[in-house]
Amino acid sequence: MRTILAITFILTALSASAQEHTTQQFGDWTLRCAQQQAGKICSLRQRVVIEEGNQLLAEVSLNIAQIDGQPRVLMVMNSPEGVALNIAPGYIVDERDDVVNLSWRTCVRQLCRAAALLSPQQQGVVMAGNVMVLGYNKFREDKATAFRVSLQGVTAGLAALSAQ
Repeated sequence: MRTILAITFILTALSASAQEHTTQQFGDWTLRCAQQQAGKICSLRQRVVIEEGNQLLAEVSLNIAQIDGQPRVLMVMNSPEGVALNIAPGYIVDERDDVVNLSWRTCVRQLCRAAALLSPQQQGVVMAGNVMVLGYNKFREDKATAFRVSLQGVTAGLAALSAQ
């Protein structure tokens, strides 16, 4: 229950409007920190778009969550609305066989949000990887929408995020 509450707080805080923000680039990832009433909220983000038309496929963010006093990485994926909520999105790193599933959390403001709290082993795989393939199913479509997410800069970005 505490894990769900912590994840809900982080997701809500990250979507709230910020007073001021700073950004820093780490390879293909952007560390964005925003000053909010509750304090400073930071996340490491990457937007994935279709080049033609600049259409959003997803925004992937990595966040630090304190779960039972221990820092853990929370992966959040925002996708355009119209996804099949009954089919869990998932990712693989560097064509490995083990798929990591995310869970759909909510759909608001024309975006649907899925999240997964990464185990230390899953975090290590992401940090050591080169490319993540992430995918979700759109409503009433048989074929999954899959796309590549660069992991260039994710290790340095997570180190900077942890230091915030």
